[in-house]
Amino acid sequence: MNEIEDLMNSRCGTFYLNEDKTYRPCTYGEWTQQLKYMRETKTKHVASTDVNGYWVSTVWLGLDHNAHGGPPLLFETMVFEGRNSRMEEYCCRYSTWKEAESGHKEAVQWAKDAVMTKIKQSDWKAIEAIEMRIDLYHSGDLTDYEALKDIALILKQWGYLNE
Repeated sequence: MNEIEDLMNSRCGTFYLNEDKTYRPCTYGEWTQQLKYMRETKTKHVASTDVNGYWVSTVWLGLDHNAHGGPPLLFETMVFEGRNSRMEEYCCRYSTWKEAESGHKEAVQWAKDAVMTKIKQSDWKAIEAIEMRIDLYHSGDLTDYEALKDIALILKQWGYLNE
């Protein structure tokens, strides 16, 4: 193994999804191979649902997104306004397949309910999305350009900025 692989293995918190839906720690190389296979075979999704113009997508990440300690967060549910949207309306992460399935059902219900309250929430959703991009910028996960580009897209999406 070379120095780059050693560094990736020590810092990434990568996991391999077993056939019984449990997982185990793995090397960065194993993780990338499994993700490639899952993309090719379309087996990365725990569930995928279209409801009321929203796309609810729950996937295996295999990369621990828990920066605060505790069980690894390896599954993610996101709700998008349609399959071609890049802006998520909702995001939640889970530690187990069972939690991910349950979380997916909750997100589907959220999408059903969101249509009824979307107009009332639109201003707050735009503010929350902008605040999230600002937090990502402050944490170093987004560059100045990426943060400003994302904020401009949010403002356009919510009708606050014209082309």
